[in-house]
Parts: sequence; C-alpha cells; structure tokens
Amino acid sequence: MPARTAPQAPQHPLSPPPPTPIAQPSTPPKRRGGLIALVAVAGVLLVLGIATGVLAATGAFSSSSSDEHGTAVTGGGLGPPSTRETDTTATTAASGGPITGSDVRAVLDRYAAAYTAHDTAGLKALFAPTFTRTTDDQAARGLGASLAEYRKQFRQFPDSVYHLDDVSVEPGTDQASASAQYEIDNAGAAPSKGSIGFHLSRVGDEVKIDAIALRTG
Repeated sequence: MPARTAPQAPQHPLSPPPPTPIAQPSTPPKRRGGLIALVAVAGVLLVLGIATGVLAATGAFSSSSSDEHGTAVTGGGLGPPSTRETDTTATTAASGGPITGSDVRAVLDRYAAAYTAHDTAGLKALFAPTFTRTTDDQAARGLGASLAEYRKQFRQFPDSVYHLDDVSVEPGTDQASASAQYEIDNAGAAPSKGSIGFHLSRVGDEVKIDAIALRTG
C-alpha cells in the first residue's frame, strides 16, 4: 500500500494591513475681521497723513507766526489757539461737543463761497482771532495781513471763482483738520492750483478756522 501523507493545514490568504490615515491639512483660522480692522485703520491714517503732510510741508507747524498786523509772535501756527493774555477771552473754547466731519465741511463750503463772492467780511467771520495763513515757504501771516492779501487778490482778479476738490477731513474732540486740492478759475491765463490744509477749533459756540497752509503749483 502506498504510504499516507499527513493532511495539510488549510491555507488562509493574509489580510492586507489597514490603510494609513492621510493627514488632513489644518484649516487656518478665518481672519476676515482682522483684515477689515486693518483696512479701516489704514484709511484713517491715510486721511490724517494727507492733512498733516500738506500742513507740515508749508511750515504751518512752526512755533513762530504773525499777529494781525504782520508782526512775528510766538504760539501761532497750527495747534491749540494762542494763550496770549490779549486773546484769552476771545479764544476760550466752550464745551460744544466734538467737531464732526459735517462741521468741517460746512465751514469749508462757506470758505469757498465767501472767496468766490469776494466777501472779505464773510471770510473774517470764519477765522479765529489767532488765525494764521502760510503760503509755500513764506512767513506766516496773521489775521489782518491775511485779509489784506485776500483783498489784493480780489482786486487783481475780480471774476475769480474758487473750488475745493478731493477734500479729506480728520474730525476731533475740540479741534479738526482737513486737506484738499484748490483751483481758482479766472485768475490769470491759467487756473491757479495747489494743495491747501485747514486747522479748525472751537471759539465760543462756533467752529472757526485758526490756520491755513497752502502749497501752490
């Protein structure tokens, strides 16, 4: 008889190893709110930078200015009103609330209208007693000398029309600033153009312009 062979154990196929989980990339946190805040801050800084740049470029931040007779005095330029004894009563600011963008634009509209109307009295009504005006690198002029310059311009160009464009406003608690591009039509062979900066503060119950700085051309 042939020899018997031992029965073989049944063969089972080997199970494949479990699949290795694939790591999912982490989702970065949403930053929409931070981006919006950054854009808002950048916008505020841009407005402030424009106004400050125009005013500073003309030297209006200088601590030396002129009184209404054109004499040099200390404490003028842009910033808080002068604290000279003779001006204390006239420039004491009342607590009339913050100076809003609407307040500033209303004053600038009146300024442009008074210039176009060649209304020197109307301009004077918009200016603080400590008002100074600076053109390019010239010395600052006080209220009286500035009004005389306006009268001179009105006589020289009786049909001139004043425009303010690209107005940027920086409101504040008790003072504000603004910058713009100005253009004066009918003031010679070509319109007179340049940049202008305004500084405003409260005088009594009213918002007044206490400094103007211009850069011509």
